[in-house]
Amino acid sequence: MRFRPAPLHLALTLAAMTHASSLAAAPTLERAQGRVETQRAGATWTPQATGEITQGLRTGAGRADLRADTGQITVGSVSHLRRYLDEADLLQGRFYLRGPVAVHVQGNHLVMDRPGALRADLDGPVRRVALLSGQARLDLLGQIVTVRAGQQIDLRSGQITPFQETDPWYAAQ
Repeated sequence: MRFRPAPLHLALTLAAMTHASSLAAAPTLERAQGRVETQRAGATWTPQATGEITQGLRTGAGRADLRADTGQITVGSVSHLRRYLDEADLLQGRFYLRGPVAVHVQGNHLVMDRPGALRADLDGPVRRVALLSGQARLDLLGQIVTVRAGQQIDLRSGQITPFQETDPWYAAQ
């Protein structure tokens, strides 16, 4: 079997994503409004106001603001994330991110290494990441995909389509 090197652009993209990941600090809850709980060892959920996310975080009728390295994550009502490889893994609900930031989105690594903003909708029939400004790279379905401002990517199919913000919750962030 012959060794076949990866294309240069893929190798550079992977290197950049690895570099961004290596700089990541554990997500930290900076502000909680309403019902916000964190998960501790033993799967116990407790009300939380601030502090490092050690296992997971979930919101009921509330919202949470997290610091993720140099970026920020706003967690909407009825949302859930876990800590995975010292980054937030957005699992269910609504999220607004301001970069630079590195996270996982339902297990798929996403890196926004410059200033920008995106929304992640992870409930109901729609599972997408939409870029409001800047650009991000997403490792999805075994491919590194770049999503730019004004685009959204369907997390199930990998299809990129145009996007225009119309939701007042995200517009107010």
